[in-house]
Amino acid sequence: MPPLTLRDGRLAPVAAATFVVAVALLVWTLFFGGADSPSRLAWIGGAVVLAASTLAAAGFAGFVVRPRLTRFGWLCVGCLTAFVVWQGASIAWSVLPDSSWDYLNRGLVYLAFLVLGLFVAAVVPRAPRTTASVLAVLLAGVIAYALLAKAVPSLYPDYGRLARLRSPVGFWGTLALVGDFAMVLGLWRAAERRFDGALLVFGGLLTVLLAYSRGGILVGVVAAGAWLWLDSRRLEALAALVLGGGAALVVFGITLALPGVSDDGQPHSARVHDGRIFLLVVLVAAVVVALVARRLERVEVERRRATIVLFVVAGVVCAAGAVIAALNSSGATSTSAAGSHCTQGAGRLGCGSSDERLDWWGQAWAMFERRPIGGTGAASFELAHRLRRAEFVRPTTEPHNFPLQALGETGIVGFALFVGAVVAAALAVRRRLRDPAAVALAVCLLAYLGNLLVDIGWDYVAVSAPAFLSLGVLLAEPRTTATRREPLWALGVLALGVTVCISLAAPYIARDKVDDAVATGNAQLAAQAHSWNPLSIDPLLTEAALEAADGNRMKALGLFRQATRTQPENPEAWAELGVFELDTMRDPCAAYRSLSRAYALDRYNRAVALDGGPLDVARAGAKRRGCA
Repeated sequence: MPPLTLRDGRLAPVAAATFVVAVALLVWTLFFGGADSPSRLAWIGGAVVLAASTLAAAGFAGFVVRPRLTRFGWLCVGCLTAFVVWQGASIAWSVLPDSSWDYLNRGLVYLAFLVLGLFVAAVVPRAPRTTASVLAVLLAGVIAYALLAKAVPSLYPDYGRLARLRSPVGFWGTLALVGDFAMVLGLWRAAERRFDGALLVFGGLLTVLLAYSRGGILVGVVAAGAWLWLDSRRLEALAALVLGGGAALVVFGITLALPGVSDDGQPHSARVHDGRIFLLVVLVAAVVVALVARRLERVEVERRRATIVLFVVAGVVCAAGAVIAALNSSGATSTSAAGSHCTQGAGRLGCGSSDERLDWWGQAWAMFERRPIGGTGAASFELAHRLRRAEFVRPTTEPHNFPLQALGETGIVGFALFVGAVVAAALAVRRRLRDPAAVALAVCLLAYLGNLLVDIGWDYVAVSAPAFLSLGVLLAEPRTTATRREPLWALGVLALGVTVCISLAAPYIARDKVDDAVATGNAQLAAQAHSWNPLSIDPLLTEAALEAADGNRMKALGLFRQATRTQPENPEAWAELGVFELDTMRDPCAAYRSLSRAYALDRYNRAVALDGGPLDVARAGAKRRGCA
């Protein structure tokens, strides 16, 4: 059989199948990957890993054209792969090895989306334009559903508790990034003289505003500026930005007067009443934007003068937005034991607090200073920033700055690999910026990187999947070479794909078995969970508690001690052991040693820090026995 090339007619079914699979996976991640629970990551990740490994195996077997990369493209892929592998290697020294395993799995899923994007570029004609068009349609659907869920309480009842826009993605900062993506693609569509571009800009910016995301606004401003700098068709983009952005500000201002839409803790009746008004306002604004944008397509103006005028108008609109935020910022901060931070209402848009980000960034830097080479382990910030703390800090799982997080968790090695991947990607993508669709995808990647600097987009497959797939599309060269059959590599890729799927499934199965063990009181299920995930202490602590309830004290004691050996720097394991030794084993001396260890690791752990708590009781008992 002669070798395949991109223009070969036999490639059409492969291109169609690859395109359908990529679109289906994007729909799954954007609409149903919301809460980003381990189960969803396992299912979505397993599907994309199987798709990517199948395509790669077919490429090595000679059935599919393999993507061709430049030197910088290969460097980017190599650095990203090495970064994910280093995250996995950090399991060996991580203070939270089970979380590090989860991050390894997450990174492998993102690499699979990258590989899928590479093959989309290899087999789908005009891949950047096709990818950008599909993303524009899908993001429009996500935004439409997000706004509809605001108007119809039954679609997302939790808005009655907290009003910040977040469905269907599950987190406001991530949905704001979706809005920024939509705005960028809207500017691209507007530059192509498509009236729907202004609608995308309107929907995207309204989404960012209703998410009350200051980071989303900042990223949106940078992304819009990048588009205007990189694309010469500034007049059309500015017209869409002024029209869509102005309409979004007007609708947002009206929304602030609707408590059932903008305020927390509103009754169902208020949400229904104000939701109908909100939906009507959004629909009217969308119709006006569409009609005006359609009209502007046929208007001929002196481009230079009109561009200057629109720049001025855009500046006035931004200033008006800043004034609205400032007027609505009264009482936007609250004070807790950890210090001042912004409230969750619309007033946070004018809030001057860093929301403790500066503190978290400092803690990530301190983690790096303690362990500069390998860090404390991938995804360990949740625990590492609390270890041996001298004052109370608000619990968080991320420092809201991924490069600093990588520095603290994976050391200088992981940080260098991540930065190397970003620099190599920029150098590789630079060659593609003559294509406006490629520019749009590149600016979306810039927005994603900006989100990583101030928020937690890495933890959400709903935005990371489109970003990595788009990166793959941009890295692959549009010209491809004929394929060469390498069956051993094909088998190796398939075996790797199956291994990754097992790695994705194991923690999910373990969590499921722990839940079943708690629900049924079956210690054997907890033991099975430990077999699936030997890095986690949850199965051990659950099995120990169930064995203790059945009267098997010595077995329970052995399981508690095994938990401390599994994660020796986790104060929870030591606290659980100490409480068991004190209350069940009646051994205050051993309990005092265990609880003191927990206190040394985290003096603000409630299990040991409360006056008159277990540590004080164990200390008193140990003094009576002369072993304090």
